[in-house]
Amino acid sequence: MGQAMLDYLHIPDEKANITVHCDIADDDMMPVKLLFRNWEEMNAIERIAIENCFGRVLDLGAGAGCIW
Repeated sequence: MGQAMLDYLHIPDEKANITVHCDIADDDMMPVKLLFRNWEEMNAIERIAIENCFGRVLDLGAGAGCIW
């Protein structure tokens, strides 16, 4: 995942995907660009969560850190 994010950061490829493996469900494909979305591209729940954060917030396991 880290390599996919680094590659996308240097040369954005709109068609790049990561295969997500899961023990309890079928594998799924996730677009790498999803990890680099901006405010307008976030869903309503993400926006509400951000709007309700105050002070210092530590976002663990954020991947590319799209929730700023």
